[in-house]
Order: sequence, then structure tokens, then C-alpha cells
Amino acid sequence: MKKKRKVLATWKVILIVIASIIGLMGVTTLAMYLLGYLNEEVVNPNDISFVQDENYNAESGMYEVAENFEMTITSSTADVTVNDVTLSLSGGVAENGYIDNGVIIVPEKVKLN
Repeated sequence: MKKKRKVLATWKVILIVIASIIGLMGVTTLAMYLLGYLNEEVVNPNDISFVQDENYNAESGMYEVAENFEMTITSSTADVTVNDVTLSLSGGVAENGYIDNGVIIVPEKVKLN
């Protein structure tokens, strides 16, 4: 009987130690969350540029397209975490998710790369 009690007491101590470790980890994680250490760092793009060489006219210094085309918008800012950007055109009018300035129509909201 005494041996059985010793084994049970040993298991109780082991379970209490394990529960204490789990509780300490939970409290530490909660404290880090509340203090903001678990939040992802937000890095906005400082600049954007577009890459599209196939329709570029070097003589006029302009892009010449007559139909739909694709263009890649990039940023030189390192480790950008905000990839959703809103475009605007000088003199452009936004309507139905697109911007029209009379010359070109582009989507208002795009993703980098």
C-alpha cells in the first residue's frame, strides 16, 4: 500500500511540474502578444515602378499599345509586406474599380509583382 502511495505521489508531482511548465509558456505567450512582440512588422513600399519593355518606343519615350496588355508593378523597397496598392492617374476618374484619364484605363487596386 505504501509503495502504491509513493508511485501516486510521484505521478502527482510530475503532472504538477508539466502543468506548471505549460501554464508558464501560456502566460509568457499571452504577455508577448499583449505587448505587441508577436505582431508582424508592416513595411510599406516607398516607391513603385512598372516593368513592361515590349511596347516601349525609345524614340518617343512613350509606351504604345492598341489593346489589352500586362504590366508588372514593383518596388525597390526591401522586404515589403504590404503588396496591395491603390493607383491613381493625373486627371483620372475612378469608376467601377478602374481609373480612366481619357488615354488609358487601369485597375484602381493592384498587387505588387
